[in-house]
Amino acid sequence: MRVLHLISSGGMYGAEAVILNLSRTLNQQGHASLIGVFSNAANPNLQLHQLALAEGIESHQIPCRSQIDRSVPAAIRSLAASTQAEVIHAHGYKADVYAWLAMRGCRSRSGLPLVSTCHTWYDDNALVWLYGAIDRRVLRRYQGEHAEFVMLTLWDSMDAISAWVGGDPQQAVYTAEEAQYLL
Repeated sequence: MRVLHLISSGGMYGAEAVILNLSRTLNQQGHASLIGVFSNAANPNLQLHQLALAEGIESHQIPCRSQIDRSVPAAIRSLAASTQAEVIHAHGYKADVYAWLAMRGCRSRSGLPLVSTCHTWYDDNALVWLYGAIDRRVLRRYQGEHAEFVMLTLWDSMDAISAWVGGDPQQAVYTAEEAQYLL
């Protein structure tokens, strides 16, 4: 399988480390993990791109002239076609939105699935809250009427999980605030 990871990177942080580790593991298991890093004109942070290349992981820059750049969806479509990607895995709100815009018109023809990993939604100021709201709206459209959100947590033991959920650890538990995101 050929997976194209997309990210708008601000530095070598958690999401970037996840992508690098995913890419290493996928490549070791006989898949092809490719990385597309937005080269933002205002802040072209390419650490992930450079580290990936140094490790022999295929990585590409996607030119992005501003926060809203109408040429980016076409660049993503072109990159997906030229690399023969079979899945697009977006990381973060900017990649989520641009990937959806890139594939919304041709996804049904190409069958190219979109996957997203949400690497935090800090709604600590109005602009970031707006980005998060747009991202959540777009994610609801990734697979038509179906979207899945997976959250991974680390626990000391199954007993600790059972104590937290109050019973069966196989049963999903969520807070009242989290209920607003259920489909």
